Amino acid sequence: MESEIQENAWLHVAPDTQLLFDEDIDNSAFYSNWQGTFGDNDLQLGARFDDHSEFGTEATGQIAWGMDIYPSLRLWASYGTAFKAPTINELFHPGFDFGSGSLFFSGNPNLNPENSKSSEIGLLYKIANNQKLNFNIHKTKIDNLIEFAGINNQGININKASIEGFELSYHLLSKYWKASGNYSFQQARDDSDDSRLLRRADRKLTLSIYRKLANGANFGSNILALRSPMLASTRIRSPTSDSDRFRWASDLLSVASCDTVAYILT
Repeated sequence: MESEIQENAWLHVAPDTQLLFDEDIDNSAFYSNWQGTFGDNDLQLGARFDDHSEFGTEATGQIAWGMDIYPSLRLWASYGTAFKAPTINELFHPGFDFGSGSLFFSGNPNLNPENSKSSEIGLLYKIANNQKLNFNIHKTKIDNLIEFAGINNQGININKASIEGFELSYHLLSKYWKASGNYSFQQARDDSDDSRLLRRADRKLTLSIYRKLANGANFGSNILALRSPMLASTRIRSPTSDSDRFRWASDLLSVASCDTVAYILT
């Protein structure tokens, strides 16, 4: 299967719209997947080939394996490589003036694409036909990670970075109720000095519950709690002084869907 992506900077709105920049980038890709079953084992292989107008060609791939240890317990693992070219905004956007006269979050035409290697292993436990529990451990090593962490938060490349952690999730689906919970812990680091990567929560807890009504609408609530000391650098602050305490916010609305509300812990 082939795909082609083209990005440009033209904003097709009002005639007096200001043109921020006029650049084009193109990316064409070919990708293929194969999946097979051998007894209790499932195997999946994938390959992708990218041809980028700015960064040339790149080949990536993935392999995934799963096996039913017991009828209710499944072990799985995966490994893959990835290529991520900078977007047109990450390359060329002039940035934003918040009133100080300086431009923030501007692009950088000298950015290099990201290359990464990821591995993951997990267990899936089927509690009942409508309930499951999943636990996984993951690790990603990234070369040239793109981050808005330069002067005035300009886009730059982090030479070597790593993200590793674990995730625990629960899902329930019945005729009238849908509920889920997810807790994740990760360490996102700049490997050159072992410092934390900006704007990445090290702990995250999400809870959601929905009730299907007779008229087909959904009534429910989402709760999201984050904890990350480095998020304070973006001037998002929590009204608590206890750094180990989660603050909660919930949105309870009788609508088809409900937006998530978040508090950042500092």
